[in-house]
Amino acid sequence: MFPLLFLVALTTACASRGFEADVTRFHDNAFDDQSGQSVTIRPAREALDGLEFAQYAALVGEKLGAVGFTAAGEATPDVIAQLDYLITPIASAEKESGRLSIGGGSFGRHGGISSGVSFPVGETSRDTVFRRRIDLVLIDAETGKHLWEGRAVSTGKVGDPAIILPLLAEALLQDFPGISGRTIEVTLTPDQ
Repeated sequence: MFPLLFLVALTTACASRGFEADVTRFHDNAFDDQSGQSVTIRPAREALDGLEFAQYAALVGEKLGAVGFTAAGEATPDVIAQLDYLITPIASAEKESGRLSIGGGSFGRHGGISSGVSFPVGETSRDTVFRRRIDLVLIDAETGKHLWEGRAVSTGKVGDPAIILPLLAEALLQDFPGISGRTIEVTLTPDQ
């Protein structure tokens, strides 16, 4: 019986919950099929413009291509996609690698007494929790009307944009265009 319980506990401990994000999207009810419309991706803030932004814009462009959009290239686009992302530390806590405790005591016929001491062993490190967010707005290039708005937000210990932004983009555009006005939790498993 013990080996079976140990195996179940080990399997449960090793199972990953995956990447979770809260995704909210808004769109006009007429926004159904944007297949074949050309899109160009621009930064929502000046601070984002650069080589790093170009890498993440290309990633989002691939995801938009998977739902029917085409890259405008040098041509005038049908749709302008404004992309914004931000990863900020929101909490930090000290974490000790271990503690050593020593104790002793004595007792007799009518009671006992004990004492002990505990002190940290090893290094103390800090665990930081990050808030990670991606925002995307699709705008009709001719009229300036917002066609679709979406955001995906998550928290976790990983703050590297190269790891997090592909996951946020995947969560944001999953089941595109999505249900308008509702926040849902999207979970991506490691093999997605």
